[in-house]
Amino acid sequence: MLLKVENISFIYKNEKILEDISFNLDKGETLFIIGPNGGGKTTLVKIILSLLKPDSGKVIINEQSLSESKIKIGYLPQLISHEGINDKIKIPVYEIIEQGLDNLKSKKENKNKIFEISKKLNIENLIYKTFNKLSGGQKQRVLLARALINNPELLILDEPNTGLDYLNQTFIFDIIEEIRKNQQTATIIITHDISLIPKKAIRVACLYKKIHIHNKPDELLECPVINKTMEKGMEILLHGSGKPHRIIERH
Repeated sequence: MLLKVENISFIYKNEKILEDISFNLDKGETLFIIGPNGGGKTTLVKIILSLLKPDSGKVIINEQSLSESKIKIGYLPQLISHEGINDKIKIPVYEIIEQGLDNLKSKKENKNKIFEISKKLNIENLIYKTFNKLSGGQKQRVLLARALINNPELLILDEPNTGLDYLNQTFIFDIIEEIRKNQQTATIIITHDISLIPKKAIRVACLYKKIHIHNKPDELLECPVINKTMEKGMEILLHGSGKPHRIIERH
């Protein structure tokens, strides 16, 4: 068991954001966490990353407490969290990606690793451009390169499709799947877009304060989180049942 989240609860301004959240994640396993905006997805990620402290519960990684674990974690934050400061980030793409290296070696070795991951993500032509000059999709690839460069054992992606068209989404998810298979990387993908969930997804967690784990995509039809999402007027698309997509409801 690589990651174990046990009975996590989090309260902010007297409002319970997360309530008794528990789930496990093994090496090489992918878990999609879906739910409406404001449902606690990013809060949960920040707790796993030790950026927030839960009011109760704990996170265990490789049978160690979060503070004791030396696991390599790659993190792709929501691109929206950078809005408002994008125009001020005049750091070269090279340096942004280099931030993901937690064990800096020689300049030559670092350069080789940076160009290797940049080539993999088709952004090698952006290496010497500044971050603030990039499009949203380019920024997302740069931040993903930073998350992947250190060969993480746990990869957490918060809304990875932000700023990407369909073809780029497919490319990015193919890269993530390749890394998961080759390196047995445990992967958590946070999204509010159910259409991202591939047919082969085995485990999907629906989160709206409480968490509901589903082992089959069709189980989402009966999930209280999905019903809550529909109440908020969001379009819901599912894969499966012999059709590429099914629109449950549109408001």
